Amino acid sequence: MKLLFHFFCIFAPEIKSIMEQQYTLGSMFFFIFYGGTIMLAFLASLYLLLRRINAFSTEITPSLRLRRWTAGLLASIASSHIWWLLFYFAPANDIFPQSRMLCFTLDILFIQPPLLCTMLVMLQDRRRSLWNVVFFEVLSLIDLVLKFYTGSRFSVACLFSSALFAFCILFFFVRALRQYDRWLLDNYADLEHKEVRNTFYVMAAFLITTFIYGVSSGSLVNEILIEVADIIFFIALVWRVETLPTLDESTEDAAEKRASLKGDMGDPAVRASELPDRVQLKLQQLLKEYCIDAHFYLQHDATLNQLAKRMGTNRYYLSQYFACMGLTYNNFINNLRIDYFISLYKDAQIDKRAVKAIELTGQCGFRSYKTFSSAFKQVMGVTFTEWIHAEGALDDGALDEGALVDGALDKGALNEGALDEGALDEGASTPLSTSPEPENGDGADQQNPCSKAI
Repeated sequence: MKLLFHFFCIFAPEIKSIMEQQYTLGSMFFFIFYGGTIMLAFLASLYLLLRRINAFSTEITPSLRLRRWTAGLLASIASSHIWWLLFYFAPANDIFPQSRMLCFTLDILFIQPPLLCTMLVMLQDRRRSLWNVVFFEVLSLIDLVLKFYTGSRFSVACLFSSALFAFCILFFFVRALRQYDRWLLDNYADLEHKEVRNTFYVMAAFLITTFIYGVSSGSLVNEILIEVADIIFFIALVWRVETLPTLDESTEDAAEKRASLKGDMGDPAVRASELPDRVQLKLQQLLKEYCIDAHFYLQHDATLNQLAKRMGTNRYYLSQYFACMGLTYNNFINNLRIDYFISLYKDAQIDKRAVKAIELTGQCGFRSYKTFSSAFKQVMGVTFTEWIHAEGALDDGALDEGALVDGALDKGALNEGALDEGALDEGASTPLSTSPEPENGDGADQQNPCSKAI
């Protein structure tokens, strides 16, 4: 505590007399916490800039561009803590409003741009222009000037400008996030570590805490809570940046993309959105040969681009084909994986072998049981546990729900006659015929649209 006290006094001698008057245990604890937040932000920034090896996951190569923007954001936040510290120790005189406005202006100019740019760079479906940030900066500065000019944060003009800024930024990023999520479903079978929706929620929470920081009463408890929120934000942000892989397949040769806008074999009279029957039939045959028969869908991280290259076709044609079938690439692969899981499950029951669901999910191409559970519910309309009970594959109380969550399926937990040999066809391309109909009234054979497409 003494070292921190003398550190502040060196850089701002006028602080010394003020701190000596307010040298209480609570205030010193806050200064230590405050200084720790500054150091943590600077260290995290240096880590992202200088360390080339991923300390969180050696298997993932994060985006260098994202690392740099995040490092700039963390350095800006640390710098913001320093100029706000000087503001708090400034003597309360006539320049107090001007000093406060200066701190807010510096925050808008140095924190908001890297924060918004970091959010944009996380969305790897396209290289979005960072000039959009300038528009949000102008709105923020107008809002700040109105607050300073009117002398109230709650005047009609200030509330309108704040609401306009919030609406614009919310509309822009919700739209961008929906585009990114759709792009993931159209191009990737495994979405683990690729989705950024939760990260955006954390960043939104950070913006809210920043707003609270500006309008709070300045009590010691509020200040400490905001510093805790900052530390949580730093940790969550660095973890997200280091676990978000670089998705290089978001870009494609421009000539190939232009060719995809033409019809069969480059016929300009036919648009890709209107694939003729002969093209759909050809893609159907290629999918059966290179994806279903070759068990391509069992690979981890199987992408649309990889499948298109195997088939010798354009990935835009392939994506359009799935759209014509009312599917995404992710739906198509997960349908096949769940069908394969059911076939393995049935074979294990016929052979009376003890199996574990978590082992079967790995064989079906899923990286984790959590991902399998989500895909199973999406394809079958019910959870895995509900499906097991509905199929009558359990003796009374032989296998409880907790065992399913752990992935354990005991040999004694299965009823020998529960799964009938004819429940699945040879290719295991449809769900069990005895499975209950979903609530929307569609039959069990309609739960797996890829069975009809192929």
